[in-house]
Amino acid sequence: MSEPFHFGPEGQTPGLDPERADYNSFLSFSDPDGNGWLIQEVKQRAPGHGEGIHRRITMRIGEVTGSSMCPYAPTTGTYIKGESVMHNKLKYLIAMAACAFFARYTPAQSVSDIRGPFQSVALADDEAAPIFGIKIPSGYRDWRLISVAHEEGNLNDLRAILGNDVAIKAYREGQLPFPDGTIIARLAWSYDPLEESAKAFGRPQSFVAGPPKNGVQFMVKDSRKYASTGGWGFAQFNDGKPADEAVQKTCFPCHGTVKARDFVFARYAP
Repeated sequence: MSEPFHFGPEGQTPGLDPERADYNSFLSFSDPDGNGWLIQEVKQRAPGHGEGIHRRITMRIGEVTGSSMCPYAPTTGTYIKGESVMHNKLKYLIAMAACAFFARYTPAQSVSDIRGPFQSVALADDEAAPIFGIKIPSGYRDWRLISVAHEEGNLNDLRAILGNDVAIKAYREGQLPFPDGTIIARLAWSYDPLEESAKAFGRPQSFVAGPPKNGVQFMVKDSRKYASTGGWGFAQFNDGKPADEAVQKTCFPCHGTVKARDFVFARYAP
């Protein structure tokens, strides 16, 4: 489970919203099935947000856990956005966990609003990339490192490959093919000589990451949804906006050269 974060002038920022405004603080995690969840803090529901749902859910939480109700739930409720009825026990347990987590930071009337499940933990207002319908996963910048690379030629960048928890587990266990729920991210920056190092050595010596370039790319594993492309969906975003369809169409043919490694170029760097 991630640490709390909010969105400020500089984008995603660690910690709770300084003003503790409703719907402004988040945390994210993945369940055992590889689904991503985004939890949102709510102290007072806005009109139309889950009205009439919370009482049934909070009752079922007690039934599923076999314990007393979350003390924060009866006051204003714990509810799930995007679904009218809860269908499995895991979701109720997630609601209980969310309530307990925000209890560490909030007064007794606070509750949690869970948005999910979304495979990529994407915010609903994000624009989806064409063809595969992938959105930018929330919190991907905090994922763990798989490897780094330097691309030459026209790309000429320094890049990092990151993975969500499902991806990292598969890499460390040497699991092929990758399981559904795997998400791999590629970030890239210009490959720049470090001026201070050049002065110290009398020549270009150290090269570091400069401004971002060549967009951000994602691979999302869903063997049924993306069966025609080896079980993978692909997306590229430039400055937060999806690249056009022509760019997205180039992804799978390129990755076809590494079919033996489940279409993934990056090797894990322990």
